[in-house]
Amino acid sequence: MEKVLFDNRKNNNEISVVIPIYNGEKLISNLLKELADQTFKKFETVIVDDGSFDRSLEQIFNNLTLLENICVIYKKNEGAGLARNIGIKYCYGDYLIFLDCDDHFESSLLEELYNSIKINKSDMAICDAKELDVKNNKIVNSDCFLRKKIIKEEKFISPMNYNSLIFYISCAAPWNKLIKKELIDKNQIRFQNTHNSNDLSFVCKCIVSAQKICFTRKKLIMYSVGGENNLSGSYDKFPVDICYALLELKKYMLNKKCFSNYKFSFYSLAFEHIFYHYFRMFKKKSKIELTKKIISTGFFGILLYPTLCFRKRKSLKKLLILLITNLF
Repeated sequence: MEKVLFDNRKNNNEISVVIPIYNGEKLISNLLKELADQTFKKFETVIVDDGSFDRSLEQIFNNLTLLENICVIYKKNEGAGLARNIGIKYCYGDYLIFLDCDDHFESSLLEELYNSIKINKSDMAICDAKELDVKNNKIVNSDCFLRKKIIKEEKFISPMNYNSLIFYISCAAPWNKLIKKELIDKNQIRFQNTHNSNDLSFVCKCIVSAQKICFTRKKLIMYSVGGENNLSGSYDKFPVDICYALLELKKYMLNKKCFSNYKFSFYSLAFEHIFYHYFRMFKKKSKIELTKKIISTGFFGILLYPTLCFRKRKSLKKLLILLITNLF
């Protein structure tokens, strides 16, 4: 059960910034300073400490004066997904964004996303980002955060008009997306209780539930990889979490009767993430467990669609080779 430790918010904020924290004592001061420097001021911050055993809470309270509207919640350690869900429960803002404590963001992040979502009357606004390799202290530019080759010069799109590519317009991460709270609540969208991939179904559910999605092409966030808070070891510990995420997304779309519209994009997403997880596993046992789960799902149902099998034959062949390699 969560416990509210501090709350001085006023119920007149446009944006709620939800931040799950687990053993982030070295990162909190900078995080709160970057939030305090935001040019957009009508926002509240909801921090959920997910059972940290370091000095995270102490650092939060040492820096409370930096922000005017802040809520601090403590809960036992259950993972970032459930921590974000607790944050949603306590949000007052009309729009939500989910930030991580080890990332960096421009002072105009909230203002750019807010202006875009309001001007374009959208359910979601997505910005571009860059990647920081913490171990090598190197910035890497990637197109996965906002794929401009797909959206081209469009200021906004309707998901239905991009049905075969919809899950490719951006990565399945919540931190570069401002989302209308009404969309989340109306469709009862929440993060999964898994150790990794808990944000995949959440983000993709929001995308297919939105009527309109808009963009800002500026790189407003620097996403950190390879740091202490990264998930690099969890692929071997929890090898089938990705399958739970994909199955949950498919179930949601089937219930909404929209799976047929997005099935090609879904299967592309499934293949991409399966390959990603395989190549980040080191233990044979974990790879075998993932292999068996994929087979038991019938390749997430793609075998029921012969035409799609033919169109995805290269991906299927590649996956079959992986499956055979890891089973024998």
